[in-house]
Amino acid sequence: MLHRRLSLSLLVTALHSFAGCKPSAPSEPAAPTVQPARPAESAREFRPALDESLRRIADALRQRAVEEDAAAPEAPHSPRRIAIGGVPAIDVVAARVGERWTVAAIEHDRVSLGLAGAERIYQLREQAQRPMSAAELARTVGVLLYYPYPVFDGTTWSDTPLSNQSTGRTSGAIPVLTPKPQGGRDLMFSFFIPNGMSGAGDHFAHIRVTDSTMLIDMAPNPERR
Repeated sequence: MLHRRLSLSLLVTALHSFAGCKPSAPSEPAAPTVQPARPAESAREFRPALDESLRRIADALRQRAVEEDAAAPEAPHSPRRIAIGGVPAIDVVAARVGERWTVAAIEHDRVSLGLAGAERIYQLREQAQRPMSAAELARTVGVLLYYPYPVFDGTTWSDTPLSNQSTGRTSGAIPVLTPKPQGGRDLMFSFFIPNGMSGAGDHFAHIRVTDSTMLIDMAPNPERR
């Protein structure tokens, strides 16, 4: 009798164990949590007062001089805002520094000088899946790196303090982005140094655009300002 009760108990236990191992019916997928829409950082317009931009450019120039162990730069002045790049979160401002010009890409939390500014704009455009055409990239690099020299975008010469020197000029290299077998692309375009200035004449820019979204100047020259 005891043996029979033990057998019955074991059978009930086994049935309960089997029931516990049965796959449960698939549950309905949980409804995705909808996060409130937030504008991308690159879509938020940032246009500080020009005096504030001038102060931040001066700070960036001093920091660069310290890093390069160079003499302290002259104070920048005569700032002018330039509509270029197509990234609202970046304010592009040119300032006169002595006999030269410096152009910076200014954001809420950083200032990028020269080609680094063009690189920053390019990277944000890539992140936003808004790739830049050869002409647009040439205009952007041209302003950040070659200002005030006029740059040809394939149709017109850029508007700079020296643009009157290029009035009537209709020629220039059409900007091109050429893929390279080893990776990346080469950007080629032309800029013009007016007569009476060092290095006067037509020049070709050569910028390497890497797959990691870096911009590398492949043809530096001392006439750049």
